[in-house]
Amino acid sequence: MIDPIRVHLAINHFPIISLFIAVTVLLYGILSDKRMIIQTGLAIVFFSGMVGIAVHFSGEEAEHALKSLAGTSEHFLEEHEELADAAFTSGLILSILSLGLFLIIQFTDRKIRTSLWLLVLCSLMVFGLYFTTAAHGGKIRHVELRER
Repeated sequence: MIDPIRVHLAINHFPIISLFIAVTVLLYGILSDKRMIIQTGLAIVFFSGMVGIAVHFSGEEAEHALKSLAGTSEHFLEEHEELADAAFTSGLILSILSLGLFLIIQFTDRKIRTSLWLLVLCSLMVFGLYFTTAAHGGKIRHVELRER
């Protein structure tokens, strides 16, 4: 059987890293006004949220496994879980918005520059939430991170 803690630790960085890459690609696409690059950035935002589903559910399994290990902080586990729920929901909403914008670009000639800038702003906020969630996750077992 695969250890749920290791699975969660192996995949939990993907949404953070992919969303950072997506914002970079989107910014380049918007500034250069290149439709294909914008669509690529939107697809990466969507991918980030979809991977977030796997991260969320692997986290549920990891939580149950962690509770039996010595040195696990219940306080930080609960704090991480609350942040993870918010990050998961925010990431899904962001994914749906990016898919909608992708489809608008694909099937219409509408100019959606303002919507793209708003998506970049929302992506940065979700990135911050992802990052905060990950930082709090580290505190569950790492005493040296708890002091900061």
